[in-house]
Amino acid sequence: MKTRISLIILEIMCEFQVFGGSNTRFVVDDDYNIMSKYITTKTAEDTLQDLMYEYTNIDARLYNPKLMDFIHEEKSTECEAVYTLTIPRDIISLNKGYIVEESELFIENKYERAIRKTPRSFY
Repeated sequence: MKTRISLIILEIMCEFQVFGGSNTRFVVDDDYNIMSKYITTKTAEDTLQDLMYEYTNIDARLYNPKLMDFIHEEKSTECEAVYTLTIPRDIISLNKGYIVEESELFIENKYERAIRKTPRSFY
């Protein structure tokens, strides 16, 4: 069975703007999808850190991603561990991929549950 790790990075504004736009942005890959990588010979933690370094300057020891969901569809040979990471806005530097507004991203149904469970505040 193949296991894939998906990482949803939510960039949150520290102050809420009542009349402004969304206070949440997402980090996506070059194809505007949630970042993901298959676990091969490394551990899940090392694969997650490799995924973070591939796209960002973030270290998992500083900002600890949380496992929010584990997905296995019936009769499938794949399973997926979905991690989320909430960071303050404008501290991330991307190596590749994009930062997009919530309205610009099509979120697959399987990721909605993990995003809903993720806190949107640092306080």
